[in-house]
Amino acid sequence: MKNFYLLSILLFLATGAVSCSHHSELDTPIDETEDISVPTRLTLFMYMPWSDLYTSLNRNMDDMLAALSQEKLPGKKVVAFISKSPYEAEMYELTGGKKKLLKTYTSPALTSPQGIASIILDVKEFAPASQYAMTIGCHGTGWLPIGSLDQPNKYTLAYQQYKIKDPATRFFGALTPDFQVETSTLVSALEESSTHLDFLVFDACYMGCVEVAYQLRDVTDITMLSPSEIMGIGLPYQQIGTLLLHDQVNWQSICTKFHEFFSSYLYPYGTISVIDSHKLPLLADAMRQLNAEYQWDYSHTEELQSFGGFYRENIFFDLGQYAKRLSNGNNSEFQSILQQTVIAATHTPRCYVASNGTLPINHYSGLSCSAPSTSLFTASWLETQWAIDTKSRAD
Repeated sequence: MKNFYLLSILLFLATGAVSCSHHSELDTPIDETEDISVPTRLTLFMYMPWSDLYTSLNRNMDDMLAALSQEKLPGKKVVAFISKSPYEAEMYELTGGKKKLLKTYTSPALTSPQGIASIILDVKEFAPASQYAMTIGCHGTGWLPIGSLDQPNKYTLAYQQYKIKDPATRFFGALTPDFQVETSTLVSALEESSTHLDFLVFDACYMGCVEVAYQLRDVTDITMLSPSEIMGIGLPYQQIGTLLLHDQVNWQSICTKFHEFFSSYLYPYGTISVIDSHKLPLLADAMRQLNAEYQWDYSHTEELQSFGGFYRENIFFDLGQYAKRLSNGNNSEFQSILQQTVIAATHTPRCYVASNGTLPINHYSGLSCSAPSTSLFTASWLETQWAIDTKSRAD
């Protein structure tokens, strides 16, 4: 299938943003006498490719360092990849709360399965483990295909307005398709590197749609995603960093920490959900059954809970509410499976939409969908694997 699941990882801007915390007291040169390649139980890989979020991403890494310095986690390692510019990147080990430089990169290939796979293989060489997990810090636009937001005049105006007036979020992908990477490319990279993840955390906007979660179902057991925009500060790693490394991850506790942090943050907006990948095929079967019996009445679309979109167009809607309205309430099996699929979730009273203010959250099932959208941005929705697999055989 053609790659139509957008993971907007990179925003290559000709800027040289340098965080003042980059050269922190936690930086230490690598100890050549220490064998960091001794196999361990779990390696968590923090993947942070280049974007205008560099300062925030670097702070995320320092927050993880601070968390790791406060709790000993034997058998666990953390490795981080962060791009300093479009052409420079570094890989560090953060284990024990000390930053150790492992490798420097010049013009790393970040948009192909082979390029991303090579970075993952570096992680596996530096910190081999019986299990792997991953966080990805970047911009995101959900499942949208490369080029969907490629409307230069309108996009540039919206972006300039956002930069001038609004707090930063992680809501846009690359300004041009040249530096966008689709979710299917990430899937291919994980498969090519023979890596199956215990969990994958997307610290990026709008990735909490069923279309993305479904695309990732075979490469990770658990996904943690946001159906709405994530504020530019990103996830609170100082509060949740070590929780991700516990033998039995308490996902609801992580969601609680997320809620506590953003409830008291300057911009108190955020949604997060944790998805059991193994339940997604059952959810697709249930959705297909609903689609076989019912047809959507587009006059109800404006009544649905929206989590936002682009250029003031709402394109991400609450999946649970959509299924209920589609079936006139006759969707008990679907709702039961949906509740089993979303194993933990939380949200603030409102979510933020860049350049469009905030939206109240009155319905929250944990996943969004774009099925009822008639926006030109979602014209290729029928080519998503979720749409294909949930299409009624009678259609």
